[in-house]
Amino acid sequence: MNDTIPGVEKYEVLSKEEIQGKYLAVNAVGGLRYDAGSISGYKFVIGILKLGLEKGLNLQTNTPVTSIEPLSSPSSHRWSVVTPRGSISARTCILACNGYAAHLYPRLQGVIVPLRGQMSAQRPGAGLPYGGSLPTTYSFIYADGYEYMIPRPEGSKFAGDICIGGKCRATIALGLANNANNMWNRRLG
Repeated sequence: MNDTIPGVEKYEVLSKEEIQGKYLAVNAVGGLRYDAGSISGYKFVIGILKLGLEKGLNLQTNTPVTSIEPLSSPSSHRWSVVTPRGSISARTCILACNGYAAHLYPRLQGVIVPLRGQMSAQRPGAGLPYGGSLPTTYSFIYADGYEYMIPRPEGSKFAGDICIGGKCRATIALGLANNANNMWNRRLG
């Protein structure tokens, strides 16, 4: 237990027997139980947008940023943000473009890297243990990757469906360099 990091005190070490019996992970040698959660990315972004608009945000849609450049003249604004509709200066820039931040700020090349992942949603049958619904989330962490199973929460669309993903162990050999989001790699399963 660690009292210096908030939330760490809620981690609980579980025995091999408990993991195999209660969580049905037959080959597990032990595990950790801790509070987990998820948010709706859409609702989160819409909430931030709403707060911004209430505070005077001027949102320019359909205006991609083509580059950001540091300003050389001393002022409170440090950056020039270049778009097809013109440039603006800003004190702070937040790059919210996932693994593609280096496109706008080349110093991030190799630091933030796009990683193509695979995820599927499965609808479990009612004949499975726990009535076909997972009672908790599962994470399987290995030295060279991880996998996860997350049930969709009650009250959400497709509640009880299980989101399964990860497969980082296989991704390196089967297309890590291919980061096209519109392609399914059937070999990853």
